[in-house]
Amino acid sequence: MKKIQLLFLFALICLALVACGEKPAGSPDDTASAQPDPAEEPDEVTGYYEISREEYLNKTAAGYVSKLVSFTTDYKFVWNKDGTPRIALPDEWYRVCAGSDTPNNPYHQKVAKLFYNDQEKLYELWIADAFGIDILDQYILRDMFEKYGTVTTKTITEDWVKYDVYDMGGGQRSVGAYALAKNKNYVSPFLGSAEYGNRYPWCEEPWIENNTLGMVAAGMPNVALDLSAVFTPVTGDSDNVYWGDFIIAMYSMAYFESDIPTLIRRAAQIFPEDSWQRTVVEMSFDLYRKYPDDWRSAIIEAEKTCTRRGYYYHTDRALHSQGRVDINIAFSLLALLYGDGDFLATSRIFSLSGYDARGVMFLPVLGIIGGLSSLPEEAHEKIWQDGKGYIVNKPVEETKDNTGLWMCHLGNPERYYLSDLMEMFRENFEKLLLASGGRIEGDTYYIPKTAMRVADTLKLSDPDFESGTLDSWTVKGSASLTSYAYFGDWALQVNGAGEGTSEAYTTLTGLIPGKTYRASFYAIATQDTTALIYARAPGAQGTQHVSVSGQSEYVRRELVFTALGETMELGMMLRDEPACRYAILDDIRVERIFEQTPEGIGEVTVSAKTAEDGSVSGRIRVKIEGVHEEEEVFLKVNFANPGGSIVDGAISVNSNSFGAVPFYKTGDAGKEGSRDFVYIPIVLRRESNSVDIDVGNDSLIVYGAEVVTVKDRLLACE
Repeated sequence: MKKIQLLFLFALICLALVACGEKPAGSPDDTASAQPDPAEEPDEVTGYYEISREEYLNKTAAGYVSKLVSFTTDYKFVWNKDGTPRIALPDEWYRVCAGSDTPNNPYHQKVAKLFYNDQEKLYELWIADAFGIDILDQYILRDMFEKYGTVTTKTITEDWVKYDVYDMGGGQRSVGAYALAKNKNYVSPFLGSAEYGNRYPWCEEPWIENNTLGMVAAGMPNVALDLSAVFTPVTGDSDNVYWGDFIIAMYSMAYFESDIPTLIRRAAQIFPEDSWQRTVVEMSFDLYRKYPDDWRSAIIEAEKTCTRRGYYYHTDRALHSQGRVDINIAFSLLALLYGDGDFLATSRIFSLSGYDARGVMFLPVLGIIGGLSSLPEEAHEKIWQDGKGYIVNKPVEETKDNTGLWMCHLGNPERYYLSDLMEMFRENFEKLLLASGGRIEGDTYYIPKTAMRVADTLKLSDPDFESGTLDSWTVKGSASLTSYAYFGDWALQVNGAGEGTSEAYTTLTGLIPGKTYRASFYAIATQDTTALIYARAPGAQGTQHVSVSGQSEYVRRELVFTALGETMELGMMLRDEPACRYAILDDIRVERIFEQTPEGIGEVTVSAKTAEDGSVSGRIRVKIEGVHEEEEVFLKVNFANPGGSIVDGAISVNSNSFGAVPFYKTGDAGKEGSRDFVYIPIVLRRESNSVDIDVGNDSLIVYGAEVVTVKDRLLACE
């Protein structure tokens, strides 16, 4: 991996140390980094699935229609008189395509969206967030391939503005993904981040709006997960993104797997064994076994047990408690298990469970498995309509003046015809199939079989502090548990110690020396406080660290570090901070990743006008020798931003505008050992490329840049 430093003092010192045979803090031994690693090889193709074009279209149409059937059948946001959510609704409420979003429902009326058009003699369904962004994603995928020949993050920003997206939560016009795309020109994943202005990073959108991406990756769960990594962070940065991965993978596998428990367990492999997500899956299976013939008792217990306290549900950001992802997922898994593959039985439990957005996520699994012939009569009569069905793409009359409820794309036609959408799914699937090593011979698709890559995650002693103690952490100075947690009941709080360092750390074991790991977490630091979240060799002084500086609300951070041995310390410290200042850390996840320089990329150099303090303003130019046409890559920029506010960098590639990225506040934490970075997604099409980062009158310190690809999932599972 080539890494060319800026020519200011810090870089000269590092280069001089290397020239003298010494290594900067954090460098692994040469012998360790040379170890071969089978997990770093490309996915091995072990055979091919075969499916005809007709069968693919049939399964895909059934999957998408199932989403619409569930939307029009489900009951959403039903409340008891005392203001609590009502669950396990009465049997008589259930009618296919006659739920709370259809006219004249006698039990619970929400916003009617399914109407009969007397002139056309057809039913028409008006657009909603639960299935509208799925459509938008197909337009975006089409545009990606037309413009760049590959999946590229840049197109998402362009198209959310181009198609003029109104969407609940993440797409709100002033504080959501659309606003950040329109006003800031940010690219994903910054659009969904709380730190950069999205006020609904916890919302349902990542897991209800992007699931049908699994349909354009039929039989290719790794491709589905790669798509999820690009699309789900557009509207969130919480565990909603992880659940989006889960559902998208399940859709992909459903084309060639019909056993429901097997599908659930295979998709759940993407979660760490000790994660809360895996726990919810296992609790759902336990409840199914506990109440084998009583889904209502299972639902009632799941509402109490399959949930954990969440930070955003205790702030003014949360819209409602019924959007809680863990409860909705548990309800969904129970419906799938009790329904046992029967479409109507499963749909009935989805409809009557309560809360929000269950069937629209999971009923399509049964549609994909069974095809159009497996759908009930009402699905054909009111939704598919012999392929003539359509979705009205404009605001529902009752909500048109409420910008928070508009869920349409004013830059697109006012009707989405289902038959046209299926062709768009097919075209995008074919492009992804060929790009992934598949074949098309006549009317037959040959889909490569590969083992699903899942997270190679370290088991931590107490990653979310829910033990209620700090027994697995070493404290130096002042640290304690706090109830002001991101998830659950407890988090770690490290307090300033005046002069000197205050810290708490835990020991990581089972590391592979020389390999790259990523620690993700949520953190807060009080005003004028800078906390370092670090990894270091046991007892060492030097650290590899990132910073959290002056953040009054939780932000998500990632520390990418190199294992210096089989054991390292991971912790948080405050240096020379007054006792009145503190930082909070919660919900840690550590996984091995594969970050490498892609084939064809040569020397990377950085140039800019550097001030005496090492900072740069205006334009920073990165020259990249070599071309990489296979996929989007990342320009990884290692930086410090001590200025006290976020710095936006306008990005252009080969003089063409490519969006913008924010550089978060680091305080004075940069210096030696800093791993603060941003990934800038770019497409390199020339033998010699230039990337400009224009920070205007603001300033940064840039320690270096490199071009990398990142593979997040490494362990191969059946």
